[in-house]
Amino acid sequence: SGEHLARGLRANASLTELDLKRCALGGGDCGRLLGDGLAKSASLTSLDVEENHLGDENLAQIFTHLKANRVLTKLSCGDNSGGAQAGEALAGLLSSNTALAELIAGQNKFGDATGELIANSLVQNTSLTELNLDDCDFKTATGSALTKALSPSTEAAFNTGLKNLNLDENEFASKQVTDLKAAFRSRAAHLLRSIKEGREAA
Repeated sequence: SGEHLARGLRANASLTELDLKRCALGGGDCGRLLGDGLAKSASLTSLDVEENHLGDENLAQIFTHLKANRVLTKLSCGDNSGGAQAGEALAGLLSSNTALAELIAGQNKFGDATGELIANSLVQNTSLTELNLDDCDFKTATGSALTKALSPSTEAAFNTGLKNLNLDENEFASKQVTDLKAAFRSRAAHLLRSIKEGREAA
């Protein structure tokens, strides 16, 4: 049960990877229980809970509890019927967590308004190197926010380590797709110039 799993995560000091993909975890209080175990886990670095029909509230609980986690570096939670509540919790996680390097959260219907929050949270994130948000029901508002966040001219320092960003199957305007690609390329070129200048200055 979820309670036993949470208790095991809290007590286990050696488990580093856990694959629970397609394990029918959805329903009940599993999100809070699993999230509580993750918040207190001191060893788990990789967790896969994809395709479990967790639902909006349960997925939100997991994201919320992960704010306190400082060891998990990879989370796969795609295709879990997440919605706006989970999306808001994800934005909060991304703006505060400093451990996650790889996040796969696609095929959750976070929505366009919540997508803006997620885009803005990326400006504050310093740890992600790979982010998958394909088919999350993002539209033009999210596209605009992402383009702004990715711009090298953004005053706040956008995560310099982000190398892979998957936004497939979202409904951006064609110009926004072009602008997003250009912004990402410009960001990469800007970083390369900064690195080169730093080396020369040293």
